[in-house]
Amino acid sequence: NMTISGNVEVVAARKLICAVCGNTVLVKRYEWGWVRMDDEEHNILPEEWEKQCERCRNEEAHRGFLRVQFGGVLIHRLTLEAFRETEGTAEALRVMRVFDGGGNVYLWGPCGVGKSHLLASVLHRMPATYESYPTFARRFRGLEAHQEEDRLRQYILKAVLLLDDVGVGRTTEFAAQMLYEVLEGRIKQERAGLVITSNLSLTALAEKMGDDRLASRLAGC
Repeated sequence: NMTISGNVEVVAARKLICAVCGNTVLVKRYEWGWVRMDDEEHNILPEEWEKQCERCRNEEAHRGFLRVQFGGVLIHRLTLEAFRETEGTAEALRVMRVFDGGGNVYLWGPCGVGKSHLLASVLHRMPATYESYPTFARRFRGLEAHQEEDRLRQYILKAVLLLDDVGVGRTTEFAAQMLYEVLEGRIKQERAGLVITSNLSLTALAEKMGDDRLASRLAGC
């Protein structure tokens, strides 16, 4: 932004109103542009302010970021406030309401009960990395040993990691091993902030993946 200093003459004063949200701001007009009344640094407001204020632009940019994170879904609708609680989801909703990145959570249940909705709600409250399990598995295909180690390290060091639909579809022993190493690495690093969803109970997941170690690590969630 351009800034000005010294003695300057105000040409006019008025109230700007954002056409999107109705947000208002008192401004003063100089020859070179509009400036907030309360802005001692005299930062010039963009000409398009009345079409979309800073708050709306920031929210739109954030929604774009969330859509990329969540694969294009209209994720701005997937908030805790918009979640439709049922008798079977009350405990999961309670847990996710207090989730602050300092613990680990394993959410499981049949399709359509809102597990992914609860997972997505985290993205509205804190920086986090979302990934579906099929995408997670694909990211390790064809890597050299050193590349694989680097990729594992990235997942291990994520502050908040959200893995959706673990165990969905056809899985492989290699994909299960990669997930186990991520879990093991986060445990060794004493790193919390992991949320996993699945259609399967831990027992059923162990049977499908053929790995009891994975279920034992997830039980620690």
